[in-house]
Amino acid sequence: MLNQMNKEPQPDKKSSKKSVALRRSRNIGLTIVALLLVLVIGGVAYTYLAGPSGELAVEETEDEPTDFQQLDKPREPAFDAPVGVSQQALTSPVAPGSNASLTVRTLKDAQCTITVKYGDDLTSEDSGLTPKVADAYGTVGWAWTVESSVPEGEWPVEVECVRNDKSGALVVDLVVKQP
Repeated sequence: MLNQMNKEPQPDKKSSKKSVALRRSRNIGLTIVALLLVLVIGGVAYTYLAGPSGELAVEETEDEPTDFQQLDKPREPAFDAPVGVSQQALTSPVAPGSNASLTVRTLKDAQCTITVKYGDDLTSEDSGLTPKVADAYGTVGWAWTVESSVPEGEWPVEVECVRNDKSGALVVDLVVKQP
């Protein structure tokens, strides 16, 4: 009898299996609910960001300059700044009867003249070789037709720019050669 009193009650094997199965199904159910909740929240977030068209919404701004665009604004040169002239582009070599062009960089608002000499006796009088004023970035360009009678060779193109009684000059060689 003492043995029977000291014995603890043994759990029923059926009820233990039932409780394990119940816990498993509860865990599976909670996992499914959690996944569904994540999917629903993700879908709502995507729809909010993508908008009704399905494309990601990008906030458009008006043409407000960015910091990068503001850096491109030309600076006003000092009143007594020295005038420099540098070649930016030249079409060379060029065939007689073809078009040539020259672009130079100088100070803003500088008044520039160009002279093209094809030897001692011949200076080009093409209508594209008129005096010009440099733009806000200091750029000036000319385009002209090389006379068809110009012999092959290297011919000087002279540019002089003046601003506030200061001047700068550039001489480049235009190569004329038959194609």
